[in-house]
Amino acid sequence: MNTAVHGSRVSRRASAGGTQPAGAPQPRTLTPRRPVRSDIAAEDGKFPATGMKEKDRREGFSLIEVVFAVGLLVLAAIPLLALLPVADGLEAEARDFGTAASLAESIRLEAEYLIPVADFPDFEELPLAAARDGTGLQPFTAELPAAAGYFRVNLAATASAPLDYSPDNPLLVLQVRITWPGSAGTTAAGRRGELQFFIGLRP
Repeated sequence: MNTAVHGSRVSRRASAGGTQPAGAPQPRTLTPRRPVRSDIAAEDGKFPATGMKEKDRREGFSLIEVVFAVGLLVLAAIPLLALLPVADGLEAEARDFGTAASLAESIRLEAEYLIPVADFPDFEELPLAAARDGTGLQPFTAELPAAAGYFRVNLAATASAPLDYSPDNPLLVLQVRITWPGSAGTTAAGRRGELQFFIGLRP
C-alpha cells in the first residue's frame, strides 16, 4: 500500500520536474488559436468571419435609399435641362446682335459706293442684305438666297430738320435699320432682332 502511494508521488514529481518515466504517455500540447481579424479578407477572396458582412449591411445603402436619391437627382436636373434651349437661344441672339453692330462700317462704305453725290438731294432709301456671319453685304433683291439675306438692312434719308439734306448743310444723314432673321423669320427665342443707328455721308 505504501509502495503504490510512493510510486504515484514519484510519478507526479517526475512530471513536475520535466522527466517522464519510460513508457509514460506524452501530454497533449494545446496550440492557441490565432485570432482571426474580420477586417482583413482571406487569400481566396472570402471573408473569414461574418463580422465584415454584418458591417457591410450596417453601413451600406438599401435599394430604397438608392432609388430615392436617384429620384431627387432627376427632379433637380429637370429644371436645369429645361433652361438649356433658352440659354442657347439667348446666346445666338447675342451673337447676332454683335454681328449686326459690326456691320456699321461696312454699311457706310457700301452707301458711299452706291449713292452718288448727285443723288443726295433726292435720295430716299436703299435696301441691303448680308449673311449671318456679316459677310456679303450687297443690295437686296427678291432673287437673293435666304442664307445671303439673313440680315436685312434698310437705309433711309432723314426728312426732318436739322438732319435733312440741304445745300447749306451738305451732309446726307441716313437712318440705318437692321432686322434679322430674313424678312419674316424669328430667332431661336421666338423674337426678331432689330438694331437702329445713324450714319452721315459727305460729298
